[in-house]
Amino acid sequence: MTCTFRSLVLAGFFAASSIATVNAAGLVSSDQFDSMFFFEVEGGLALNAGTATEVYGTLGGAVRPNNGGRAGIRIGADIGNGFDIVAGAAGAGFPTGTATFPLGADTLTTTSKGYYLTGDLEVGYAAIADDEMSLRVFGGLRALRYHHSFGIATSTTTGLMVVDTTGIGPRVGIEGTHQLGDSGLSLFGGASLAYLFGRLDESGSFSTAVAPPNQSIGRNIINIDARVGVSMAITDSMDLGVGYRASYFGGADLAAYTSAAAGPGTGSGSPLFHGPFVTLSGRL
Repeated sequence: MTCTFRSLVLAGFFAASSIATVNAAGLVSSDQFDSMFFFEVEGGLALNAGTATEVYGTLGGAVRPNNGGRAGIRIGADIGNGFDIVAGAAGAGFPTGTATFPLGADTLTTTSKGYYLTGDLEVGYAAIADDEMSLRVFGGLRALRYHHSFGIATSTTTGLMVVDTTGIGPRVGIEGTHQLGDSGLSLFGGASLAYLFGRLDESGSFSTAVAPPNQSIGRNIINIDARVGVSMAITDSMDLGVGYRASYFGGADLAAYTSAAAGPGTGSGSPLFHGPFVTLSGRL
């Protein structure tokens, strides 16, 4: 989830300021309004462009879940001397996608769906805050849950494989805004990098007497988030923005779920999700 309040993001470095009329998080500053609390909600598309999962190796095909949607929320508070604390959560869901491949003299039909959830806790500092530009740096923790279920069917066999990956680790980022003169518009953007220490659990079964795809292995994940957009003030304390974001989860999945001999999957899959979004941010 990398929601950044009014920022350019590789999905997650954030900026906030309590000095300028608009802070680095894209929110009206606490100098102008009494409230120390700020928020952002975001919704948009999550287009699936990462590593496709191989099934039965070269005998089968490579598939991934359908495109889906993403939503997130962030709530923060100024704590003085240019510092703030922010908590956030985001998630995306991907409905079932179906594909069919030739498998020798048979046909392989696959179904694939999934979701991911992130939770963040961070402390930020307004490194730059003036009437035209703001820049916020932050550091904290990110937690991840990634889920991908995968079904297969041939004329003689059916099977289900499920991957659940969880991780937690440090995350750092930066975000900023730049006002476009007197137009009432601002550019925003940011990026974040997280290294998550985690575990990948694969479970499932086949209808025939072959080895099930069951395993539990350590799996560390590199997570990069980024976004960029443009926003406009719709009230004295609220902004509406549109933009584009990308989220990369290196190592969160398997590269291959099974082989012709069945058994556990192998390799490292790297989901990548991207898409347009709409965001609303302001002071509470």
